[in-house]
Amino acid sequence: MEEEEELNFDLPEHIILQILCRLPVKSLIRFSCVSKRWRSIIISDPQFRKAHLKLASEQRSITKRLILSVSPSVSIRDHQSQTRVDQPLRIQSLESLFGDNSSVTNLTFPSEEHCRINILGSCNGLVVLGNSYKEWSIWNPSTRFFRKIPAPDFSSVTKKSRIFEPDSYGFGYVSSTDDYKLVFVVHIGGSHYAVSAPDVKIFIFSVRANCWKISEVSRWPFLKYKPTSDCGTLSNEAIHWVNQYYVYLQDYIEAIDVCAFDLENEEFRKVPIPCFKQDDDRNCDRRMRTVVHSGGCLCVSSQTIHDRSGDIELWMMRDYGVSNSWAKLYKFSKYDLPVPLTGYYGWDLSLVTESSGSIVINFENKELLRIECHKEEKPVCVGRYRLEEVSECNFFNATVYDETLISAPE
Repeated sequence: MEEEEELNFDLPEHIILQILCRLPVKSLIRFSCVSKRWRSIIISDPQFRKAHLKLASEQRSITKRLILSVSPSVSIRDHQSQTRVDQPLRIQSLESLFGDNSSVTNLTFPSEEHCRINILGSCNGLVVLGNSYKEWSIWNPSTRFFRKIPAPDFSSVTKKSRIFEPDSYGFGYVSSTDDYKLVFVVHIGGSHYAVSAPDVKIFIFSVRANCWKISEVSRWPFLKYKPTSDCGTLSNEAIHWVNQYYVYLQDYIEAIDVCAFDLENEEFRKVPIPCFKQDDDRNCDRRMRTVVHSGGCLCVSSQTIHDRSGDIELWMMRDYGVSNSWAKLYKFSKYDLPVPLTGYYGWDLSLVTESSGSIVINFENKELLRIECHKEEKPVCVGRYRLEEVSECNFFNATVYDETLISAPE
């Protein structure tokens, strides 16, 4: 009897790399236990991590999740499954934007502090967190990568207590230098009746250099410093804020502009705003904010406060920097939603996804709503999470992050 020929199932490593590069992060984390070589590739090889992110970005297959910074005394209820999970932890993740059976993942954040954690931004899976602006860190919730970073020295702009909160901030990636930058904007001057741009200080942290510096840029590009939100929106390697204020030109009129801070050149620039209907003048008390868009495009939300219809519009800039490329994605009434958005500052948009026609609304830092919008039809609520009070504390902060293998550059 002839001996059976042994079959060799070994594949060349470059074929294995191509296969692994096409797998989701959650699977790759499990497969890192297959062998030391696989763990070295998946966890430690920066080229593989970048190749995996690049391919997932091109194929638009990146899994997006919501990370919640929650007070220790709240619980989350899924209104579809009626399940309740009491949460003693401070950091949680909502799977796939209410997908994956609406599961809630507890994330162990390696912090020595026990006070509330602030989420300051995310980019390519890296999340920046701070504890009362004393302890700072960069963290990848998917891989558990963690690195402390030095706290900025605000003594040059304030003589007050050591705990000092910047006015505006943002976090993003610079491809030309393969670096991540954290930006703080601190307003240090400017009168209510200012006729020239106010002074600001720009604190910039380079992850690669692991140090802070103060930018020479000292002038805000508009007559007044009035960002409508603290956390800026990342798009095209720049951080964006809507700047909204009143200016006197024979009469007080409302000025709405979009400001961008270029992370590579470290300077401000103006970005054109959408062209609203001709019968909408700038005195209609419109409120605007920048919004995170799943495709990386700059997106803004707009609501007219004194309009009885309570219309909310979402606009996306399809060709960055081109004023006529603004396109209206959705328009609906706040009264069509399960939770009436009676004000403007009690709610915020956490994410806009054009491909699935959905948005995620953070309502009063207590509830998350996932809404589907289809052309002229009324919006439909397809997912809802609510924080239910079990003691005096009752709040959370929600930030979108990508599931990646990326670690901070060294």
